[in-house]
Amino acid sequence: MSGRCLRRMILGVGLIPVVMAAPRPALAQQAPMGGARLSADTVRVGEPFTLGVVVAGGDGVELPPLLDVAEAWEQLSVARVESGEDGRLRAYYTLVAWETGRLSLPDLVVASAGRAGREYRVELPGPYVRSVLPVGAEDDLKLRGPRPPLDRGFPWLLALALLLAALAAAWWWRRRRRAADAAGELESPSAPGAGDLARAALVGLRADVELGRVGGAEFYDRLETILRAYLAGAHEWPPTRPVRAASWSTWSAMRELHRHAVLARFGGVGATAGRLLADVDASLDWLVKDAA
Repeated sequence: MSGRCLRRMILGVGLIPVVMAAPRPALAQQAPMGGARLSADTVRVGEPFTLGVVVAGGDGVELPPLLDVAEAWEQLSVARVESGEDGRLRAYYTLVAWETGRLSLPDLVVASAGRAGREYRVELPGPYVRSVLPVGAEDDLKLRGPRPPLDRGFPWLLALALLLAALAAAWWWRRRRRAADAAGELESPSAPGAGDLARAALVGLRADVELGRVGGAEFYDRLETILRAYLAGAHEWPPTRPVRAASWSTWSAMRELHRHAVLARFGGVGATAGRLLADVDASLDWLVKDAA
């Protein structure tokens, strides 16, 4: 064996411990892993249900207290977030749906402070929403053809009764008109409409905010009472339907007002006088837009 080959063998054997002792690259920090489950796969319109989200892994994981506002559903309260001994973060969202069919929920954005503020998305399942009618009742609501007329001759007694009722109504109206003309009765001014009453109530609420008489949850309770009274008088709004489902669902100012109300009434989050005044102004602007 030549001297050159011997030197190469010695050099190769000397490098083996160096390669084996080289440090391995550090493993990349794993991203948070999350999953979600529903308390019920099938619910009815207006029936509350719970969406549970579990997130494991990552440092400083934060879950949003509120989901994005939508027309087909809404969140009834701020999410209840719990930290388990196993290092997992659990959040429970109480929701309710207002439209039938498969409910589509947006992805939940999970922020992780341990990875320089990176965000991760958790896909949320949606339940199937059924009507409030009993199962199979939808088939009984189909339109049917008109019934044939009664083949028993002309209803003389019914016609006579209707004629007498019309004569009595005409006599009563004529007597009342003569009494009004004799007394010089003037037509009373028309009563204020639902819009006028709502605007006056909002102006009064604004004055109380400026004087520091109201704030936080009490302010949004009074605001909802004013808007609900307007919707009931102007649009025959049923008391069981949420105020949030009104025509402002596409108006960003009123969607923000709804978020402020949820945080103040259910989350105990305080609100500045400037925010309260801005929400009063947004409500006044919406009244003008809705009456147009």
